[in-house]
Amino acid sequence: MQAVNDDTALTNQMLPTLRWAADSSGASVRPLATGAEDFSYFQEKVPGLFVTLGVTPQDKDPRSVAANHSPYFFADETALPNGVKAMAAMAAMAVDFLASGRVAAGVTGSAGKQAASAASGGLDRLGYSGPDAFRGLVSSVSLKDFGRADFRSAQLFPEFGGDCAMAMHIDSQASLLPSGHLTPREGDLFNIDAALTEEERAIRDSVRRFVDDRIYPIIGDCYVQGRFPKELIPEMAELGMFGANLPEEYGCAGLSSVAYGLIMQELERGDSGIRSFASVQGALVMYPIFAFGSEAQKRQYLPKMAKGEIIGCFGLTEPDAGSNPGGMTTRARQQADGSWIINGAKMWITNGSQAHVSIIWAKTADNDDGGKSIRGFIVPTNSKGFTAKDQKGKLSLRASDTSELVLVDVHVPADAMLPEVQGLRGPLSCLTQARYGISWGAMGAAMACYEEALSYSKSRIMFDKPIGAFQIQQVRLANMITEIIKGQLLSLHLGRMKDLGTFNSNQVSVAKRNNVNVATDIAREARRLLGGNGILAEYHSMRHMANLESVYTYEGTHDVHSLIIGNAVTGLSAFK
Repeated sequence: MQAVNDDTALTNQMLPTLRWAADSSGASVRPLATGAEDFSYFQEKVPGLFVTLGVTPQDKDPRSVAANHSPYFFADETALPNGVKAMAAMAAMAVDFLASGRVAAGVTGSAGKQAASAASGGLDRLGYSGPDAFRGLVSSVSLKDFGRADFRSAQLFPEFGGDCAMAMHIDSQASLLPSGHLTPREGDLFNIDAALTEEERAIRDSVRRFVDDRIYPIIGDCYVQGRFPKELIPEMAELGMFGANLPEEYGCAGLSSVAYGLIMQELERGDSGIRSFASVQGALVMYPIFAFGSEAQKRQYLPKMAKGEIIGCFGLTEPDAGSNPGGMTTRARQQADGSWIINGAKMWITNGSQAHVSIIWAKTADNDDGGKSIRGFIVPTNSKGFTAKDQKGKLSLRASDTSELVLVDVHVPADAMLPEVQGLRGPLSCLTQARYGISWGAMGAAMACYEEALSYSKSRIMFDKPIGAFQIQQVRLANMITEIIKGQLLSLHLGRMKDLGTFNSNQVSVAKRNNVNVATDIAREARRLLGGNGILAEYHSMRHMANLESVYTYEGTHDVHSLIIGNAVTGLSAFK
């Protein structure tokens, strides 16, 4: 890219301030094209950041200076008594945001505000300020927002004979590694940390500490006893684990999809039952209320669910309708006053016996084999005719409540129905959210098994040396860590696409199918490496191995996801 008309004097004036910005922010800045002196001084830490100065003729749009590069930083002369320093200040803030894995946008003064007004619909937040408040003019937004933005030209720096714009471009390769300056820590063979932002790593580490301190000491006993540790619910809520990727205005954490996935990863490193609880609460109950509920329903339920004060369950699967939810027999019949009477049964319902509300999916018309009449209802579990019975005799997910729900003439008001969705799209979209989290969670279970096997291989002595010194165990460990790395990268890429709004359910099927399958294999191999000790509850691997057999089956069986992927690549459905 070449600027239309570079101005060496302007660029040279910026050098000292840019150097100060780079030094003080701990990051680096370099121009893409200025025609001025070499900026190699700024190329040490953030190679993906380009700062471009260009002065264009009045009949040119600033976008011609930096075609295909975004975001843009606009400033106007009324707000900038010293334009050079102001733009350098913007550069400094841009560097700070890039260093934390984010991007920034800002405008100043009335003309700058007008310049960005056309783009405001595509931005989460747009900041602007006067001449003495440059720190207040930057807001953090995601890259996808600039893809929708239509920035217009503003009249800037008339002394240079035209518009002046400053553009920042994040190189695509550098953006894949927001923490590329990190060196691999112990245990992170492939430097996955480099692909995570500082915020994402902090969230992961916080949940990891919770798992180490609060779940690991009790989970073996909970599994043997067949008890879900309800005492952990307030702490999980305090850490923002419920509906973590839903908006803050409803009391949720407002995190990215990647951060949410990392929470699921760490929770399942503790136990699949713990992750299942959070996954059902957030992805299968809070999500449909958020996505398909009325504003009154959102305000009534989401804040209390985020605090763990209301627990929910998801009633879709039935005794004779598992992989084919369109075959459900549960019926909701509307009454003359607009209310509904629901009859039916649901099976294998996580959280069922402790839930305060249940999202019940039911057909509202007879002779509906395709499920077009399916609607979702928020049903209080203390409703007359609603019963929940725990499933007994489980050999998997024993530290989780799994129930059968029976609804006999359960009466709910008209406003219990989720108004914004009809048909299978409703429940299936919820499952897509949950399956995404499962793809991360399975990797957490695999990590727990691998880490346990690795530690054991170094301490268990056989034939006068650690068993980890034998080739057969090293091959076993190498296979484990390789599959974990592949699975983490698969979920990470899926999460980035989800945050950009470019993912689809077929891609989620790929991740869920692959990651649960390899995690199940890893758990089995870890159990075998542990020998006889591997069957004891004080070790994690056999518990994870048994749990993952359930995860392999629920939220779409392995085979069903195979057929979903087959349909996606051939265009031919194997279902009907």
